[in-house]
Amino acid sequence: MTMKLLATCVLLSSLGGLAERPGIQFQTGETLVVELHTQTENRLKSMRLFQGETVAGQMETDSAKPSREERTLRFTDRFVQADGAPFVVRRSFAELLQVLGTEKAREVRGELEGRTIVLTAAPDGSVTAELEGEPDVDAAFLTGHRMPYAVLGLLPATDVAPGDTWELEEPVAFELLGLVDGAKLFAGASAEKDRFEKLLTRIAHCKGSARLDRTEERDGEKCWVLAYELSVEATSDEFELGMVGIPHPPGISKGTMKLESSGKGTLWIARDRRAPVARDLALGGTMSVGFAKGDRRTEIELSMTHEETQHWRP
Repeated sequence: MTMKLLATCVLLSSLGGLAERPGIQFQTGETLVVELHTQTENRLKSMRLFQGETVAGQMETDSAKPSREERTLRFTDRFVQADGAPFVVRRSFAELLQVLGTEKAREVRGELEGRTIVLTAAPDGSVTAELEGEPDVDAAFLTGHRMPYAVLGLLPATDVAPGDTWELEEPVAFELLGLVDGAKLFAGASAEKDRFEKLLTRIAHCKGSARLDRTEERDGEKCWVLAYELSVEATSDEFELGMVGIPHPPGISKGTMKLESSGKGTLWIARDRRAPVARDLALGGTMSVGFAKGDRRTEIELSMTHEETQHWRP
C-alpha cells in the first residue's frame, strides 16, 4: 500500500466514513409490524392574580395532580403496491388502547381495533381509507389517515457523512409533532380538545433539523442513526379556557395563550433492508394562559411533556 493511499484511508477513518445517503425503501409484498406508544402529561404549575399591576395573590402548584394520556397502537402494514402510484397499504389493527388519568385511569379501546383498512395514497398526497368487512364504522374513523410514515421527512436529500446536519421542512416538523389533522382512532374526544388542536394547527410555527449521528448495530442489524430536534411556538388571543379544561370565570370566554415546546428524537434505519427499525422522541414545554376582566387579571402556567417510542419489525 502506497503512503498516499495509506494517508487517505487514515483520513477517511478519522472522519467517520464516506458520505452516503440514508434511505427507506418499501417493497411490494413487504410486511411491517408497527408498535407505537405515547405518553402526554400536563401539569398546572402556578396561578397568579393581579389587581392592576399589583400581585393580589399567587399559588404554586407543583404538587397538583397531572392530566395524563397514554396510547398504545399495534398494527401490521402489508404493502400491496409500493413501487408505483398509487401507494397502497393494507393495515390491520391488533391493538388500539387509550388510558386516561392517573389514579383512576380509564381505558378506551379504539373503534378500529381488530379491523383492517386499505389505505390508498394518490400522487398528490391525499389518502383514502376503505374498511374491510362488517359492521361499518362512523366515517370519521376513516379520515385523516396518513401514508407513508412521517419519518420519511427526516431523510436527507443528498449524501451526508456522520456529523452532517440538514434543516427539516416545516410541514415535516408539523407532522412529527402531531400538529396535523390526523386519523381519529378513539371515540369520546372532547369538542374542546379538538378545537384546541385545530387552533394549534392554524397558528403554530415549527422548526426542525436532523443529523446523521452515527452507525451502530441494533437488533442484529447495522443501522444508520439519525438524531433530530423539533421546536414549536404559538401565541393567540383567541384562546378559550375550556380547551384545556379550565372553567370559564363569569363573564369571560376568551383569553391569551403562549406555547413553547422543544425536544429531541432518534431514528434507527436498517442499512441492508433500508427500513425503519425504531424511533423515540421526548418533548417538554410550557403554556401560559391569561384572562382579564376590568383591571383584574389571572395568569396560569402549565408544564407539558410528551414521549414517544416506536418500533418496526418484519
